[in-house]
Amino acid sequence: MTVEAYFAKAAKVLQISVPTITANYTQDWLDAAKRTGFEVIRGATNSVPYELDQVAETNDAFDVNTGRRRDACTAYLQPALAGSCAKTLTLIQNATVTKLVIDDDKNKIAKKSVSSIEYIQGDGTTAAISARLQVILSAGPYGSPKLLQLSGIGPPSVLQAAGFEPVVDLPVGLGTQARPVAVVATLYTKPLDFTNDPSTLQETARQQFERGEGGVYAAFNSATGTVEQGYLATLFSLPHAGSGLPLFISSCVLNPTSRGNLTIVDADPYTPPKVFQNLLGTQDEQEAMVTCLKRLRSVVSAFPDDFGANVIQPSAQQSMEEYILAGTSNGYHFVGGCAVGRVVNGDDF
Repeated sequence: MTVEAYFAKAAKVLQISVPTITANYTQDWLDAAKRTGFEVIRGATNSVPYELDQVAETNDAFDVNTGRRRDACTAYLQPALAGSCAKTLTLIQNATVTKLVIDDDKNKIAKKSVSSIEYIQGDGTTAAISARLQVILSAGPYGSPKLLQLSGIGPPSVLQAAGFEPVVDLPVGLGTQARPVAVVATLYTKPLDFTNDPSTLQETARQQFERGEGGVYAAFNSATGTVEQGYLATLFSLPHAGSGLPLFISSCVLNPTSRGNLTIVDADPYTPPKVFQNLLGTQDEQEAMVTCLKRLRSVVSAFPDDFGANVIQPSAQQSMEEYILAGTSNGYHFVGGCAVGRVVNGDDF
């Protein structure tokens, strides 16, 4: 199954649609981007990959029946609990898994397997669940490698430093990657875009949203595009806290080549892991970020004069190089802490 077909089938199963409301100034941004050399494309979705130097209006998908955003709980978990898995799936909430219990198993190729899990319940008592077939670990990009290390699976030096005897020597937590993101913040003098104007979010708009008719409450959207080594996005935001003028944010989000790591620091399951993201860890990444930000500034410069666009970040007194080293943050998509290869077969979906 192709990626396009996979997304199309998922959209049909989840009954999602795209809001028809567009932020007032999205087209202005696209027009300015076009004047600086970007190609504007139409009808872009997650299943249609952009090519280099293309931009498009994008919208967040919502449920056609309720008008609400889809998330993992509403799209997958709740239907499973109420439908085909009602008799076989039990949801335990307010619990913290503390350990994967590993046993020797001479009948399996790996010789070791996870037989059960231990967890702390909401009232502070401990409990365990045994597995008849297998345990699927899905605790997120930070929680999964942390839990493996808490169970004795990981680099021996990391485990021993945290007070654990290594059980399985694997590079858990090593080779992580996180997308670096830096922004160009711009004030403008035209009226605040209606999708972020609190005066438009009156009771009738809320009721429209709750009836499943979309409206301004479902209109969170922006424009996105691609650049060398990453992608960019823009969003018309709330008024600037200092001046009160409307603000829009344009972001550069890079595809990283640098590697970081995640390690536990002690045996307490509630202690956050130590995360070294190594953002912009190479000269190539730093140069790519500077190039992307300069392109975003050129887009702002291409707005008509009556828009009143004025870049406030990075400041005119700050070089791009200084700015990215001081102001780059994590652009989500932290991955690699316990990579296992491809585990989902799209043909089985």
